[in-house]
Amino acid sequence: MDILNNIGFDWQVALVNFVNFILIFWILKKFVFPKISEVLSERKKVIEKGLQDSKKAEAKLEEVEIDRKNILKEAKDEASDYMQKTKTFAKEQESEIIEKAKNQASKILESSKNSGVEEKKQIIDSAKEDIAKMIVLGAEKVLAEK
Repeated sequence: MDILNNIGFDWQVALVNFVNFILIFWILKKFVFPKISEVLSERKKVIEKGLQDSKKAEAKLEEVEIDRKNILKEAKDEASDYMQKTKTFAKEQESEIIEKAKNQASKILESSKNSGVEEKKQIIDSAKEDIAKMIVLGAEKVLAEK
């Protein structure tokens, strides 16, 4: 023990420090540690709830992404069907318009031919009348001279 006294170790101070340590430890254990434990427990619950909410949000996000992809696919399919129907309708309309145009062109051509034939007939009739008049006039002149 002399060795401890030589280096400055005092049993009374050590004993008082030990009692102070036990007293402070007991006060901390009785009043502070429960509060700290309670705060840590609440914090742990909040963190766990946050993790659960995060997992739920991720699952919901995956569902929404799947729904979005399905909706986009349906929209693309509908658009494709609509475009196909539109193309089919346009081809039908094109065929009908071409057929109508051909019919109209045929009618116009036929009408032109008919009016041309009729006009030719009128010209021939008019020429016949003129020739007949000229013959009559010529015959009258010939008869008048005799």
